[in-house]
Amino acid sequence: MSSVGGVTSPTDYHWSVKPITGTVPLLAASYAPSSAIRLVGDVFNTSTGPRSVTVSAALYSSSGKLLKTVAVHPLIPVLGAHGRSPFVVATSKPTGFGYVRFTVTSAAASRATRLLATSGVTGTDLGSGQWRISGSAVNTSTTTATSALAVIAIYNPLGTPINATTAAPTTRTLVPKASSPFAATFAGLTAAPNGWGARVRAV
Repeated sequence: MSSVGGVTSPTDYHWSVKPITGTVPLLAASYAPSSAIRLVGDVFNTSTGPRSVTVSAALYSSSGKLLKTVAVHPLIPVLGAHGRSPFVVATSKPTGFGYVRFTVTSAAASRATRLLATSGVTGTDLGSGQWRISGSAVNTSTTTATSALAVIAIYNPLGTPINATTAAPTTRTLVPKASSPFAATFAGLTAAPNGWGARVRAV
């Protein structure tokens, strides 16, 4: 570790490292409290082959009673080698909900979800707690892409997903070298997102 510009500190620096374990671990997750439940997180494929991923959220009461289990695929359902994707679990809130526990399972797949390139991805403050993330999907391959869908996530300063969603580009079938704009608006934010990311899945 080194300082920038000769900065010093009267106390020692501490650097903690924890290895990632498991084939597809959950990296971070956040909970949006409301009349419903919205659990948002990221999963990461640590392997060198494609994996079909399922995220299960077990909802418990504060006393440890299992109330409900909900299973979803991440927004990019089959991750390529060292691929990452946000996931969203949206469900009704059971009476007495206290906390959640996640389980991530995966299976080897023959092919990862196809991803297109993106360009010009930017965030715009719309006011009143709303941010718009926009950009373009670009087919840089030599074959036509169909069913294009943008996967968009926003993050807090710790890199934890605040929210994630999908948005259809204006044109979902893209011939080689073609591009199409997409946009998604996130509402109800109490602070500006620290960052955002967008990828485009297709067939």
